[in-house]
Amino acid sequence: MRATASCLAGLIAVAWLATCRPAAAQWSVQSFGSGVLTNVFEVNVGDARNDGTNRVYISERNGRVIEWTYTGTAWTNTLVTRWVTNLALVAIGAVRGDGTNRLYFTEYNTNGALHEARWTGSAWTNTVVDATHQSFCLFTGTGRHDGVNHLYVGTYGDAAHVGRGLWEYTYATGAWSKLCLHTNGMDGCGAVGDLFNDGTNCVLANTTVLDAYTWAGTNYAAAAIDHRAGLGPDPTDIGKVHNDGLTHVVANTGTGRLDYVYSGGVWTTNRIDATGKRGDILVARLKSDGLRRIYSTYTTAKGPVREFTWNSGSDAYTTSIVVDATSGATAKLAAGDGRNDGVARLYAPDYAGGRVLEITSTNPFVYPVPRSDLSFAGVGRTNGIPVLALTNLTADCDYTVERALDLPGGWSNAGAFTAGAAGTNWIDAQAPGRTFYRAVGRQGDPR
Repeated sequence: MRATASCLAGLIAVAWLATCRPAAAQWSVQSFGSGVLTNVFEVNVGDARNDGTNRVYISERNGRVIEWTYTGTAWTNTLVTRWVTNLALVAIGAVRGDGTNRLYFTEYNTNGALHEARWTGSAWTNTVVDATHQSFCLFTGTGRHDGVNHLYVGTYGDAAHVGRGLWEYTYATGAWSKLCLHTNGMDGCGAVGDLFNDGTNCVLANTTVLDAYTWAGTNYAAAAIDHRAGLGPDPTDIGKVHNDGLTHVVANTGTGRLDYVYSGGVWTTNRIDATGKRGDILVARLKSDGLRRIYSTYTTAKGPVREFTWNSGSDAYTTSIVVDATSGATAKLAAGDGRNDGVARLYAPDYAGGRVLEITSTNPFVYPVPRSDLSFAGVGRTNGIPVLALTNLTADCDYTVERALDLPGGWSNAGAFTAGAAGTNWIDAQAPGRTFYRAVGRQGDPR
């Protein structure tokens, strides 16, 4: 669900797991896919058909991608693709600039390719984006902070793998182009976000070290987050895990699970726990208190899924077990509204068991619904910078602000925020001049 408000900022404002048990009755666990799925690897939740319905997308070791839809009483499934044969990696995003979500997938294979799948209304079609690129991670985002959504493809470290490194794919004027950010291997997924907490997006990349890449006009400039020997960050994610408004980087590393935050011109590191490498790591809101927490799997056979909560009083993380046994050390977690009932759930692959665990808190986080009367109360300029006064916001709801140079025109992302109250002033420090704005409230986004 979404609500939208629009205005023009100018001189005049113009309106417009094998066996598993939930821990301590804090969680309920159901599963789906038994008898259909084999060696489940990755889970994604999203509206890839662009019909307003979230579905759960499952990839397998054998290369299949299967779409699962909850009907209200049961799960049904549709085969999206069998166009790859080995370990399919998946991402969902609107990358072509037309506002239409598509499903991107590739395979972990020296001879693999990068594909784009689109729902036509009756079937899934496949287009090859790059015939000579395999991957170990896919993610999307506005890494250049220009409002344009890009596809990022990271390739594993073995020199035998095609296109080793991190690549940015951009679709414009009917064709794809790609730009290399680095040529080192990536063993886990990166992310796009406001890593420096200055309102500007950049790209998080993990190789043997951890770096932030900021767009410099013609290429990306790398800045070190952590270059210590033996680090080897594997999976990474970003989110406001201290619930203090600052974006943090979380990573599984060779020296343990670590949390990084940039503030006051320096990176500060907090230890999540001492166990490191392998296992996925995810930031999500899953409980009714709305706090962002970290969820992670472990490399041990049938290891637990753990939850980590930041305690500001002790300046440390507390931890508890969500489920006590899953399988697949590198299997990838997901969170979202998979049943379209507004409830946030955690989805965990059971690699050996051939199913997906659907984990729900006994007091779940329900995604806030944006008010339909979202609007601009006013617009002005301070030192030449547009200040947008938004009102009728929904607390804890996630909003994006988009801009266009003219109407009708192509809307691009200008920023995002989580509402803390019914009103706020939003500042566009990157404003290009006379600009139209709109604010969009979205139900979802577990970060």
